[in-house]
Amino acid sequence: MLRLVVLALALLALVARASAHGSLPAATELLAHSAGSATLVRLAPGGLAYRVPDGFRFVCPEAWGGDVLAPAAAIPAGRALIASDALFVVEQDGRVSPHPIQAGSGVVVTNNRDAAFGVFKHEGRYELRRVTEGTNDLVRVLEQPFGALVASDREVSLLRWLDSTLVLQRMSLTGELRESLTWTVPNAVAYARLRTAGDSLYVLVWGRSAPWVTLGRVTARGYEPMREASSDIAGPVALAVDPPDTLVALDGTIERLEGGTSVDAHGNRATCLGTNDAQPYACVHGDLLRVDPGGLGAPLFELSALREPDYQTLPAALRMDCSTRWLDLRDHVASLLSSGSAADAGVADAATPDAATLTPGAGRHSGCSLGASSGRPGPLLLYALMLFFAAARSRRGGRGPRTS
Repeated sequence: MLRLVVLALALLALVARASAHGSLPAATELLAHSAGSATLVRLAPGGLAYRVPDGFRFVCPEAWGGDVLAPAAAIPAGRALIASDALFVVEQDGRVSPHPIQAGSGVVVTNNRDAAFGVFKHEGRYELRRVTEGTNDLVRVLEQPFGALVASDREVSLLRWLDSTLVLQRMSLTGELRESLTWTVPNAVAYARLRTAGDSLYVLVWGRSAPWVTLGRVTARGYEPMREASSDIAGPVALAVDPPDTLVALDGTIERLEGGTSVDAHGNRATCLGTNDAQPYACVHGDLLRVDPGGLGAPLFELSALREPDYQTLPAALRMDCSTRWLDLRDHVASLLSSGSAADAGVADAATPDAATLTPGAGRHSGCSLGASSGRPGPLLLYALMLFFAAARSRRGGRGPRTS
């Protein structure tokens, strides 16, 4: 554990020295969309963005306690869950409130079309729970902690790991155990994720030595290795076309999973590939773009449209911390703007904290809508962040299948 933390922090420090102001902030996940645009977006290095008539407003992590690593998942009606040490509901208008039924701290959350599913640490045990806006139901008490989770309309799959051994457990949506699969990979596992695309279940593994990142598929015959990369694999995502087509991004290059032919991305590299409510998307240059059969399509979210928070939705005691975070975010992006890309368009009607709660010199308005970043998360940064997330989740009890 300590070695993992030290490695992650060393890599992050190296990236900071090599490319100050180089990559972040950026959109990392589409949580909800409507009418050809995102309505709720997850951001790095922390926070959310929700759609307003003139762009998107920033939601500070202070709204849910400041945990920038807290897992998040979409739920119906354009809402989302944040599973930190407590569970929170995010509305379409950016308001954040505690969930009416609490159940410990979140380890990992995911969703299908009807609800979110999460692994929670509650009263000394690990629980799989099904969560909607107003419900929080126990599905099953888990005998072991699991660090990765995915849900389809038919079942839930959970993954745990120790050293180079991975254990996949499938179960029904109501908690009945189905088949379990155990296999080993060439190196010790630092972090892993589960993904579904079409009718297939995939496993992404970040190792502590080469091969650094691997992608495999779980079939009736067991685990099938498919791809390797030096820093990152994003996706896979399935496109609703005939014949079926599945895309994956290897170190930023989008290609077809079957056959390996490249997709026209107009010279862009993708730092994420995902699907929300049948809408495939890619993270490119901090923005979210549609993924169409022919390649990358129109923007769903643009970082340049990000506006300052509505401070009035926060308790007064949190407004100064939120203001400081916003100003850091604004300045970071402003440093990336190319000549002539002004970041001073302003938001005349933006709500701001009272003067007494602002940091010195902050003023009544930030006077800023963020300009588009020319940078993107580089491979080393992505790997460092992945290790850091793994270390953080290990601290919270979410990593690996340590058996007694």
